[in-house]
Amino acid sequence: MSIIFLRRFLSLPLTLFLLLEVVGGLSKEGEIIWTIEEIPPPTKVKAETRLREGIRITLREGKPGLKKVRYEVVVVNGKEEKRVLGEKVIREPVSRVILIGAGKNLASRGGVQRVRKVLEMEATAYCAGARGVNRVTATGIRTERGIAAVDSRVIKLGTLLYIEGYGLALAADIGGAIKGNKIDLFMESCKEAKRWGRRKVKVYILE
Repeated sequence: MSIIFLRRFLSLPLTLFLLLEVVGGLSKEGEIIWTIEEIPPPTKVKAETRLREGIRITLREGKPGLKKVRYEVVVVNGKEEKRVLGEKVIREPVSRVILIGAGKNLASRGGVQRVRKVLEMEATAYCAGARGVNRVTATGIRTERGIAAVDSRVIKLGTLLYIEGYGLALAADIGGAIKGNKIDLFMESCKEAKRWGRRKVKVYILE
């Protein structure tokens, strides 16, 4: 039995060396390579009992991660075999988040049946302690978390909404500065409202 090792550095990226073995007439040629591969984003599912079963809302699209994978690639008599030697994560994937309806028999109780429309809106936040904020909304109900001020020409008062990053809300108030595709969300504390700031969100019109 004779073994001949032939080491050769190649110019191809990520290729480390080439190994040639001759064992009892069996030809075995191999190389060690590095590749960059995507890591599929995981999916997280949130259940909401106030939405009818069957409704699915994508709250956030996932983003794939990246990993560097080290392989040994061997060709034995013309047949390629590949074995993972190790891998290293370069970038973690971002989860895809889906909201699913978990409410039963909501149709008979006037619950949410479907997503009618999705709007891209600019969302701000307000709180009870801010100057000029009334604790009673334009529709006569008390302000609390889950109340949103809207332009009634864009979103009809009384409409149930799902707001990205905030959750379920009722369009129950209006505001002098809330015009067009703008929405103002009530927060329990002014600190929370300040932290929210101003951001672009998806607003799901539910019915």
